[in-house]
Amino acid sequence: MLQYHHSRRIDPNSAPRKYEFRFLDQQGNSREVIILLSMISGTKRSVAALVDITDRIEAERKLQVSENLYRTIFETTGTATTIVEEDTTISLVNTEFEKLSGGGKDFWEGKHSWQEYVHEDDLQKMLRYHNSRRIDPSSAPRNYEFRIVDRQGNVRNVLNTISMIPGTKRSVSSYLDITERKSLKKL
Repeated sequence: MLQYHHSRRIDPNSAPRKYEFRFLDQQGNSREVIILLSMISGTKRSVAALVDITDRIEAERKLQVSENLYRTIFETTGTATTIVEEDTTISLVNTEFEKLSGGGKDFWEGKHSWQEYVHEDDLQKMLRYHNSRRIDPSSAPRNYEFRIVDRQGNVRNVLNTISMIPGTKRSVSSYLDITERKSLKKL
């Protein structure tokens, strides 16, 4: 900061006019601050405005911790899981879903609809559930079976557990592959 102070007096454009730093208050508490500086025309003096951003920085840190926790849970549940937008676009998939569907994150996320992996005989029922769930989450079943057709054309029976994400029109679904169990029941 001292280097900025001195160089700004030689050439006002040689040092940043805005940057963040730690500020110690009278009690010795550290605060995160943004400083905005400008030279007073015709003088070697500057004027500065300081904005305390400590609360924002702490909120961002807590949000990052929460995001890391969420991502870890999402990725390590052991169950194929997706997050779906109102328009049926898949916004997030985990590794287990990649295995179940035969398509990677780069294929699904933000590019394709869940309708693409649903067996055609189950599609209309699931579209009704999808739309009614966004009007009233309790109007569609939370758990039901349907068939997934993976990217290689293989049909898998899954038990779907789905819930709306509070305050959004997005849903989270987890899929348990029950193909073997269903085939054993037929025997």
